[in-house]
Amino acid sequence: FDTLNAGIERFIGIIPHGSFEITGYFIGAIAGGIISAAITTKKYSEHAFEVILKDTIILFGLAILFLVLGAILEAATIINPAQAEQFFVAEIILVAIIVGIVFFKKK
Repeated sequence: FDTLNAGIERFIGIIPHGSFEITGYFIGAIAGGIISAAITTKKYSEHAFEVILKDTIILFGLAILFLVLGAILEAATIINPAQAEQFFVAEIILVAIIVGIVFFKKK
């Protein structure tokens, strides 16, 4: 059972920063796909490309934000693994705030 407990503790230590990093990588990949599709369809001479470029810059910024938050959480959980559960709760709160800002902002 000691091995099982060690595995569970290691997994719980990965959850807080891993979910942020994975989300950041996915958002970055989506932004890259959007901009590459705009370039390959030769929309770079239209006004629509400016809108696409602004959207992808926002997505890349969001991806960097998620990666930085993941790195901070990773460093904090490596320093004190016992606090991983507290960081998981903080992560849920941060994600809720970020989602609220991104999706419910006034236009």
